[in-house]
Amino acid sequence: MELNSKIKCALQEIDFVNRYEKIAEEYNANRTPSNNRLVHVDGEEVID
Repeated sequence: MELNSKIKCALQEIDFVNRYEKIAEEYNANRTPSNNRLVHVDGEEVID
């Protein structure tokens, strides 16, 4: 799946991937109780 170029550029400008990875690590399954974990959503689920 390819992102729209404007969306891709905006995500790169805000450093989305690195920010998401930092948050995901903070709430990872080994350190966080299940009711406080982030939910990982597949791209297909978001689009549907």
